[in-house]
Amino acid sequence: MNGSLANGLNEGHLNAPPTKIAFDRSISAYSERDVQCGFWVCRGPFWQRLASKKLYVLLFGLMGCILNSTTSYFYGTLTTVEKSIQISSRTVGIITAGSDLSFVLASLFLSYYASNRRKPLWIAMGIVSMALSCFVNALPHFLFSKAQAEMEQNLGNLTKGADNLCREDRLSPDCSLDVGDIRPQIVLFFGSFLSGIGTSLYFTLGLTYLDDNVRKEKVPFLSSLAAFGRRMGPLVGFSLASLCLKYFVHVGVDPGYNQSDPRWIGAWWMGWLALGSTLIIIAPFFASFPKVLPRTAERISLSRQASRASGTSTAEEDVETNRKVSFSDMLVTVRRLVTNKAYVFNNVASIFYFFGYMPYFLFQAKYIEIQYRLTPSQANMITGSTSLVFSALGILIAGMVIQKLRVSSRQLAGWNVITSILSAALIVGYAWFGCSALNNADIVANSQDASCSLGCNCEFVKYAPICGSDGQTYLSPCHAGCRDSLKDPTGTTVGDTAFV
Repeated sequence: MNGSLANGLNEGHLNAPPTKIAFDRSISAYSERDVQCGFWVCRGPFWQRLASKKLYVLLFGLMGCILNSTTSYFYGTLTTVEKSIQISSRTVGIITAGSDLSFVLASLFLSYYASNRRKPLWIAMGIVSMALSCFVNALPHFLFSKAQAEMEQNLGNLTKGADNLCREDRLSPDCSLDVGDIRPQIVLFFGSFLSGIGTSLYFTLGLTYLDDNVRKEKVPFLSSLAAFGRRMGPLVGFSLASLCLKYFVHVGVDPGYNQSDPRWIGAWWMGWLALGSTLIIIAPFFASFPKVLPRTAERISLSRQASRASGTSTAEEDVETNRKVSFSDMLVTVRRLVTNKAYVFNNVASIFYFFGYMPYFLFQAKYIEIQYRLTPSQANMITGSTSLVFSALGILIAGMVIQKLRVSSRQLAGWNVITSILSAALIVGYAWFGCSALNNADIVANSQDASCSLGCNCEFVKYAPICGSDGQTYLSPCHAGCRDSLKDPTGTTVGDTAFV
């Protein structure tokens, strides 16, 4: 082996002494800079020690964990955000479509043109884009705060107005549906768009870089380790949502009720600041990885040297690593992929997966919160600490089994079919589980015809539950027929009512 090449490539070991990298261009298609670790002024022996596949797998898995944390955190705080900035679930669907749109565009163009460049640097730029997305998602709280509106939902403010009381003269304008301010919705859409760009670069380039720099027989196990980290992301995200939602949205303000009250709005914005800051810290480490890891360059160079010695080297092999990509090349690649039956059917299966399972997975915390009448904090903790832990263990065990037993692609496809059918059957079974009906008035059929609220025009009164002397809970003082309110030493009490 060429001596200078060996010295340079030994720097891929974490414990190897740093030496100057000098490539013999006669046997290598990579320049000295291609295997140098670091970026800008951050270069030298210390950074070169980081050029290791083990460290890359660790960072790649950690990054996947944080990436999935952002998604699960968004859906974990969804009901709170809907109340805070007054948006509907349909509007949330439009907002999240921004991420899907940018993901597709970035996958088609950015990922392809960056495929023959320094992939880790492009991944780092994607991480910065995701960090900006986190900060943008927190902006509505600071720019469009609705503190006064949220505080006025307190039943203690009933003496300031009669909006929640029975009013026969309530005018139709009072019954107009509040669709919320469009400005925070635009901000959230922009944040979702930025997130899609970063997610695309992470998955398309990150997995390719791992596959290019690891021996093929080790790819399944190392990929499963990285996937294990990604699967831990929802656990972190839902747990973070559970923690943040325990605090009132305006830190330091006492709203007069606790998180078990339906009017409680947690500090949904806090987690975005933590996630964004973490991403900013990780980005430089990704940017420091070289275009190709030293040991990979050594393996490719030796293989090329052997090919030349045997006379089997081709011109295409010599220029492959430095070829320039173009739009016509991309069309040729796309045409080759769409004619690959295995690839096409795998993508069709992925489409059904995203249409079928992903909506349930993403809205699972909201489903548990509503179906089992838990607080947002409790629902997120349950979601993150149970099913997602088993999912992570499944990914890790699967990688070990594939590596040890050398399972074929056909066997894996069959196993996927079996587990998918079983998973779908169990999810359908959720329809038979739930809590007994609440003893709430005006929730059962024909509740709007209750005698206590006839003529009160309660159709669009804000939700403010109140306990009646008959042992039932009413949606608001209006639904209980309350026409007046008064102050006593224990707080506000409604009076002149049919049942309270």
